[in-house]
Amino acid sequence: MDSEDIMEPSTSDITDNQQVLFQKKSGRPKAKNWLRGKPKVMESHLALHCKKVSDYVSNMFLREIAERAERFIPNDSDDDNEPVSEERKKLIDCTLLIAFTCCGILWAIIDNSFFINLIKLLEPGYTPPHQQTLSGRLLDEELAIISIKINKFLLNQDYLTLSFDDCKEYLIAIQDYSLDSQIGTFIADKISIIIEKVGSSKFSAIVSDNGPNVKVARQITNETYPQIINIQCITHWFNLISSDLANISSIKATLINASLVINFFKKSYIASYLLRDRIKTMNIQGKNLELFVKTYWALAFNIADSII
Repeated sequence: MDSEDIMEPSTSDITDNQQVLFQKKSGRPKAKNWLRGKPKVMESHLALHCKKVSDYVSNMFLREIAERAERFIPNDSDDDNEPVSEERKKLIDCTLLIAFTCCGILWAIIDNSFFINLIKLLEPGYTPPHQQTLSGRLLDEELAIISIKINKFLLNQDYLTLSFDDCKEYLIAIQDYSLDSQIGTFIADKISIIIEKVGSSKFSAIVSDNGPNVKVARQITNETYPQIINIQCITHWFNLISSDLANISSIKATLINASLVINFFKKSYIASYLLRDRIKTMNIQGKNLELFVKTYWALAFNIADSII
């Protein structure tokens, strides 16, 4: 649309536009569903989504967004399309495989034309593998490499602890048990397979939370392998204790008040900016404000500590 095709703004348009700009700068928009002011988000809303704004205001922000988003399109050349070396191709293949696996990306995305265009723009001489190759041969090769490394490491290890929830884990096998009934005997059978594969003499303990099914599995494992000590996770007990403490009226009131303060700064752009600025000016060291999550017992302390 040419500039002369756009109607001059009326007095009400200018007033509305000034109010919009005020809302952008103040972080206090009229709409109830806008919790905090972000200029670029507001510009996109006014240009593309708002039904009440005038055509003049909408077109004004459309031009601003379009000018800011103008893209540079590189010219293709024969030099850029030279195939990458075999070593670099293997490196990119492996990186893609790890990204797809760890990020939960569908294997079919690798054959999507838009994704291929992105890869070609980043590395013109690289041709990504097909879906079957990525999820088949390349995945199997990576699993084989990892399995050999783990087996070599475990070969010289003793007094291992078998844990369901530990910060340091070694992947022994990948199995999908989502369709199986997670009863204690079933879990115990799967634990036994892992123990026999690694070697029962290498394990000294099994640790987990105190859930009914895993508690039964630990007991069965201890009866089958008496040298493997049955241990209950101390972190789980701390979680239960802290949950009981959080129900005490005085502590509960403190957590509620702390959450109100933190929510205020989380929802207000200006207040959050001023807080960060003061923290930086006063050289205050520490973590950011944290909201309370009931299932994480340490956060009950962290939210109060972050305010103090």
